[in-house]
Amino acid sequence: MQVQEIMAKRVISVKHDDTVRTAAQRMRDHEIGALPVLDAHDRLAGILTDRDIVRRVVAEGKPDTTAVKEVMTPNPVTVSPTDDVRFVAKQMSEKQIRRLPVVDGGRVVGMVAVKDLADHAETLKYTDTVIREVSEDYAEHRQEVH
Repeated sequence: MQVQEIMAKRVISVKHDDTVRTAAQRMRDHEIGALPVLDAHDRLAGILTDRDIVRRVVAEGKPDTTAVKEVMTPNPVTVSPTDDVRFVAKQMSEKQIRRLPVVDGGRVVGMVAVKDLADHAETLKYTDTVIREVSEDYAEHRQEVH
């Protein structure tokens, strides 16, 4: 099974010079936790997650007018629409990533998330591993905080 068969094809994104407020509102309005960040030529410049906003804006006391490019994660891991789903699951597991932009010819054509893997029975055995490994980092972090 290829990524293009399970990915979300409707991509909600932000421009690198948009404000964090705009990005947060877009996440809220579309009930998503990550946005691909596009440069002036509509090429992938980075990714912004809800966690990035908490850690790099709120926790550091930056204003919500901060440009996305100042707090995004640059050069995110990406996958191709024709990549095998098992490869994607392995990437997510090894790198502890919950969402990946799907890029074709330098353009973002979709997003794939752990949920997309879970929704397809063929990948279920890989999804369990991905969820467990991605969650380990979160569980360890919670133990440090509490």
